[in-house]
Amino acid sequence: MYTSRRTKVITLSIVLIASLMALAGCEPANGERAERQAALEPVRVSISAVGNQMLFDTDELRIPANSQVTLVLVNPADSPAMAHNWVLVEHNRTEEVGIAGGMAGLEREYIPDHHAVLAHTALAQPGETVEVTFEAPPAGTYSYVCTVPGHYASMRGTLIVE
Repeated sequence: MYTSRRTKVITLSIVLIASLMALAGCEPANGERAERQAALEPVRVSISAVGNQMLFDTDELRIPANSQVTLVLVNPADSPAMAHNWVLVEHNRTEEVGIAGGMAGLEREYIPDHHAVLAHTALAQPGETVEVTFEAPPAGTYSYVCTVPGHYASMRGTLIVE
């Protein structure tokens, strides 16, 4: 059977485009993702608000790269005005994310839909403890902040991934 050069070029182009499309969406299958997460080193870190103040008990956390992190936020406050969250953001983006959090409102637990947000807890009411599990970002320096209105000015810190 005779195949023209044009037919071969079209067929090759279709195969190439299909291959590139497959590579572009090369997200691992669910089983592969689960295996990768299972291979990550589990790490548990804790941070606490300080009484009825707008402060975290530490302004620096360190975690290893290639880890699955469970961050525990303890809110020991007893004042109803002292709800808190913990939001991990790209380094030095706390101001804009803090402002956006206030605008997001209570119904969104003050978590903005912002590209700099990497992970976050739920809102911890006074006396509550909440946690979030996430994959550590690449090695580097990141920031964390409480995005409850007005809190971002003093409730912030640095997360170092080593």
